Amino acid sequence: MWLRPDDATLSRGGVAHDGEVATRLGLSAIPACAETIALSAILILARETGARVHLCRLSTAESVAMVREVRGHGYLLGVSFVDPRNGRTLLPVELRTGARVDEVAFRQGLITLSTQPTRDGYAGDQTLFAPPFTTMEVDLCEMVDRFAAAVREVADGLGPDLEELPERET
Repeated sequence: MWLRPDDATLSRGGVAHDGEVATRLGLSAIPACAETIALSAILILARETGARVHLCRLSTAESVAMVREVRGHGYLLGVSFVDPRNGRTLLPVELRTGARVDEVAFRQGLITLSTQPTRDGYAGDQTLFAPPFTTMEVDLCEMVDRFAAAVREVADGLGPDLEELPERET
């Protein structure tokens, strides 16, 4: 469900954010609370009903902070891939570990985002997994299980390729 947080009573036909620019241009202003009050109601209803929502056109810093607070309840998982031979350096770039995890996760019904190493090899693969903030607990557990299975499958398949590559020093 796509929702745009806007309390029509508070925005009362405004066309620009309440502030210096709207005042200078003589535009009818919309107070920030028209968005944040509506957003608060949407977030409460989503939490209570389990509805999945997509918030569009957030335009205030407070709204972004509100969504960040909701998303910050343990739903973002980031995994960096470390060489098991020494436990401290990143895996060799040539293994494309993050890309492999993305491919396996996708086959298991998950969309993940992996960063790729830089040309100099300094930054290693990292995979981000961020379910919707309205995910029900049972669905979240299933997603985490699928993600863990994808990482295990890739890790199990790295052995022969890893043996052929030298360990990184940094």
